[in-house]
Amino acid sequence: MLARTFAVLNPEIVGNDYLVIGTLERADWKRIDQNKLPIQDTIEALHDFKEVVTFEPMGGWRREETDPST
Repeated sequence: MLARTFAVLNPEIVGNDYLVIGTLERADWKRIDQNKLPIQDTIEALHDFKEVVTFEPMGGWRREETDPST
């Protein structure tokens, strides 16, 4: 989702490392975005994650061919 969004808004940042520190309720995000509020408002509305999880890509992902006659 980030890559698709920033491919249009700011393509030079796509592919860079980033850190996700929490989530926002959709209503808070809209309020902050529409009113162009300072970053402090975002931080105050942020929901921290309960644990840190690191995802590593695994090789070998592919779509299995299915037999159209079955």
